[in-house]
Amino acid sequence: MYKLKIYSSVLFIPVAFLALTQATEAAEIQYGHIDEVHGSELHIQYKGPGGQQNFICDVLSFQCEAFGTSTPPLYPEINGKRKYPNSPHGNYGIIEEADEEIEGSFKYTLYDVSGREAVVKAVLPYSKATNAYKFSWDDQHLVIFGTDGTVTTYDILAKTMTEITPEQSSFPFKSPSPHAKYLAAYNYVDEGHKIWDTKTGAVINIESSTPNFVEFSQSERYAVWVDDPSGYQTLYLADLYGGKQFARRVFKDDFTVEDYLWFKDKLYAVGNTKDNPYRWVLYQYDPETEQQKIVSENISYGDYIRPVGDYALSFLVIEGKNSNAALYNAEQDQVHVIKPVPDSPASAAINRSVVAFDDGVMGVLYEPKEPDRRPDLFVWLHGGPMRQTSFGYHSYLSYAVYDELLERLVESGAYVLKLDYPGSFGHGSEFKDQLSTRLGKIDVKGVIDATEKAKDDYDIDDVYLIGNSYGGYLGPKALVKKERLFNGAIAINGVFDWFDLLERIPSSPFKTHFNGLVNLEDLQENFDMYEEASVVKDLPKLGRLKQMLLIYGEDDRTVPIWQTKEFFYQAKTLGKSASLLKLEGEGHIVRGRDNLNLMCQFIADKLLIKDLECS
Repeated sequence: MYKLKIYSSVLFIPVAFLALTQATEAAEIQYGHIDEVHGSELHIQYKGPGGQQNFICDVLSFQCEAFGTSTPPLYPEINGKRKYPNSPHGNYGIIEEADEEIEGSFKYTLYDVSGREAVVKAVLPYSKATNAYKFSWDDQHLVIFGTDGTVTTYDILAKTMTEITPEQSSFPFKSPSPHAKYLAAYNYVDEGHKIWDTKTGAVINIESSTPNFVEFSQSERYAVWVDDPSGYQTLYLADLYGGKQFARRVFKDDFTVEDYLWFKDKLYAVGNTKDNPYRWVLYQYDPETEQQKIVSENISYGDYIRPVGDYALSFLVIEGKNSNAALYNAEQDQVHVIKPVPDSPASAAINRSVVAFDDGVMGVLYEPKEPDRRPDLFVWLHGGPMRQTSFGYHSYLSYAVYDELLERLVESGAYVLKLDYPGSFGHGSEFKDQLSTRLGKIDVKGVIDATEKAKDDYDIDDVYLIGNSYGGYLGPKALVKKERLFNGAIAINGVFDWFDLLERIPSSPFKTHFNGLVNLEDLQENFDMYEEASVVKDLPKLGRLKQMLLIYGEDDRTVPIWQTKEFFYQAKTLGKSASLLKLEGEGHIVRGRDNLNLMCQFIADKLLIKDLECS
């Protein structure tokens, strides 16, 4: 194992940190999300174990007004509604109503919502049922997708409508260009994007094996999309002038792109880096010069990047235990981080480093600055499985609550290894895809090999596996596979018997990992894969002293609670050391502060961790 030491990240450009309205107790996890944009105003909603709170923030003055748990009145009310489709610059909104005079017909009213009162702009000469509406970037066109497959563009200033019926217009991932000149959609059959010229009907075909949206530059000259023929999910660009369809790869380095958007004719992308898959940044790319640069660090991919009119590009950054909204001003080349809640610093008692093992397995190691003489090791296994762990607090709030628990374990004197086992995201397509038909084998091998190496490198005492969802399956599976290496497993909302799960819920997407459901008329076809993946099958061989802490949310609708409860009963019947904790009012994602503390204390009590602080 080698280690790439990374203790902090450096921002490449000037950043203005704005400590504004302080409305929540410090040190709590608080994850911001830009809920709506209206002109130069943002509705930023924070969620966390301490509850929810709302703010309206101005992108020009950077001042915020707190609204507590109530929804702020960002848009004017129309017929009792404040939530309706609206344009990127916040000038227009549209309301759909059934036409009372003609059965099966509808009435569509366009409103000017730029002010505090909604004003009728036009009643559209359109009466058909629709699937969706999309406003163009320039706020001058409305694109209407009819349920009959037609696509209609409405010119707001000229008050004219143009209907097109592109071939196979029912394709998904439809996206209009900024001035509605082009319409793109994805063709699953041909494995590629189709781009229609809405004025001439001409079609441009672009090969791509990755279903996703095409994004157009504001000039409508360039189209960009994500694909992975090189083994990494990255961006490709086409110059549409003259109907060209030649694509070029945007970034030369191999790294994963998660989101992308044009802003003022420059391309922005959220991605990690070639040298460090846990370093997520915001890239800027100029298609004219083909130059790229990093404009911000510590990016969260837990939300989309989006424009705030012509003012700025908005995104999220991770700062300690919080995610905050950030604005990039392209003219000033400056990032402003809006912070209406108090800072919640990550633990300073931890050394963090990126570690690499054999077969492409990587992770993040948390070392206590003052470790016990013979510390325990906790191996964290994320859910998914197509997810990635994180260097600090995760982009997803649903994982950030576990990051806090892991920090507390390190503060108690233990080591934590946050592992990306085979099947994880962010390390290339080959690493992500290799789990198929080898579930419970190649991932278990990755966990065992990495744990053995980590245990050899440090004077470790006991080793425990801990994970949620798929990680809640993988921990117990690795435990029963090689029990001499581990002292126990903590499984949160996990799966224990895949055959039982898929027989009862045959619609589960996990069936693809086994080449489909079990053929009960020919068990030889794939039943052995289900048997190999089962935790229950190997349970009788598990030693009686191996600890299994089983935790589930009573309202889990993602993994049925009977998976945990039935496994617990089986373990107790066999005389195994299993303990069960039910979290009342929780679903698949544990959200409440009281339940998070209860889970922490459950672990402290059962594993006799005397220095684990849980409140």
